[in-house]
Amino acid sequence: DNRYQYRNHYQAAVNACGQYASRYGQVSVSDVRQQNSSTLRVYGTVSNQYQRDDFACSFRSDGRITDFDI
Repeated sequence: DNRYQYRNHYQAAVNACGQYASRYGQVSVSDVRQQNSSTLRVYGTVSNQYQRDDFACSFRSDGRITDFDI
């Protein structure tokens, strides 16, 4: 079922990008969008005691983070 596969890919993207972003502070994911047939774009914020920044992260279906912007 494609929905099940998408849900797993979605969760993997949130987990991987969240873990990557956590080096900058506490993570809050706000949105996940399909960028193309094999890539999801994860959006959120990271905050620490000094600042709060937005981030965006591209996650491919093969499990790789291919872009991270903060």
